[in-house]
Amino acid sequence: MSPEQLAGDVLDGRSDIYSLALVFFNMLTGTLPFPADSAQEAMVKRLTDEPAALADVRPDRSFPAGLQEVLDTALARSPLDRYQSAAKFAHDVAAVVGLRASAGAPVPSTWADEETELVEPVRRRRRSRLPLIAAGVVVALGAAGAAAMIGRNVKPNAGAATSLPPLSGDTTVRVVAPPSEPVAPARRDSIATPPRRGTGKPPVVARPRIDVAQARSLLDHLVDILQPRNAVMVRDSARHIYDAPGISERDKAYAAFVAGIASFQPPLLDRPGGCAWVRIATELRPRDSTYSRILTQCSP
Repeated sequence: MSPEQLAGDVLDGRSDIYSLALVFFNMLTGTLPFPADSAQEAMVKRLTDEPAALADVRPDRSFPAGLQEVLDTALARSPLDRYQSAAKFAHDVAAVVGLRASAGAPVPSTWADEETELVEPVRRRRRSRLPLIAAGVVVALGAAGAAAMIGRNVKPNAGAATSLPPLSGDTTVRVVAPPSEPVAPARRDSIATPPRRGTGKPPVVARPRIDVAQARSLLDHLVDILQPRNAVMVRDSARHIYDAPGISERDKAYAAFVAGIASFQPPLLDRPGGCAWVRIATELRPRDSTYSRILTQCSP
């Protein structure tokens, strides 16, 4: 999730470039460039701190010259300082690892010729997986760009119907109704009168009870899975935890924080509501700089 998405700002394709750079960094190092003790702290660091360097996270590995600069650009906090297109990001990744973005890897031959003499294979040195990882990122960037272009140019045909292949052989379908048993005519006075409209009450759905001892783990999970497609669910779940009887003040503030950042996400895009939730978190835990640092993003 990009810094602008966390802060509830307007999003464009540069937010996706940031997210892909996070995935790339994780593939190279096994971790994210914002070390933290909690999902909440890691989220705030994206708004306030610079990403860690590859060599600092994995000093036991060697990385190609120039790769750090590529990642620094892709992970820039401001979208204006970031790559402006996925194509440029893919080109630079391919360049620093010695790949061509348009060239595919050669397919090795499987079967030997009849005249090939079988010899004992020579043990090769273990090669770095970095070119394969970089190639995967290049392909992902290219696919993302292609999908975006196709999505702009192709419109779904709402009137198209799904056609079924013809059946082979005899296509005549014969339906035989089962014999019905005689039914005695119902008495007029035995027919129940349907209830009048507006007199019935809607069924009451019992809300699941929250185990307040697990509230923080539940909130961490909501932060981990937060995406635009489930923002409404995350917000409502955080509000439910916020209202849980017996919840501690610390977890109550965290629930307000999660409800706030979920409100920032599309399709909600409720910046005033999100800032109101973050303000509640700050008031509950004024000494926690995490919430106050997010609240500064709400200032006009």
